[in-house]
Amino acid sequence: MQAFLTWRDEDGAPSGPIIQYLASEFAVSAFGRYTPPDDPHAVMRAGRLAFMWVPDDHSPTMQAQFTELARTAWQTLYATTSPHLVTTAGKPRRSARIGPAAKTWALEHPSQRLSEWGIEVQVRL
Repeated sequence: MQAFLTWRDEDGAPSGPIIQYLASEFAVSAFGRYTPPDDPHAVMRAGRLAFMWVPDDHSPTMQAQFTELARTAWQTLYATTSPHLVTTAGKPRRSARIGPAAKTWALEHPSQRLSEWGIEVQVRL
């Protein structure tokens, strides 16, 4: 599942760069395919918030508006998640965050493997 956030011009048409949210998913790492969580080889992979744009391709007004939109998206992500993920060796993953529902689920399913884009992680207790 993914969601997109974009600025709209005065006519309501999408305008400017797009912010993409790619939701967490269960996958078998070797194949990168979706799989149900009860598969013993399943790994819950982290979602991500990303955008790509070339500021010089947009007006100064759009540059300022998109910068504010991106800042708001990141602030919202940080306000609704926590940095409670560590590697299996216990080292904090500063770039990894987890939402409250995913954290609760992971703690209720301690045998479930979690991955932050290729690095196995676990919830810090």
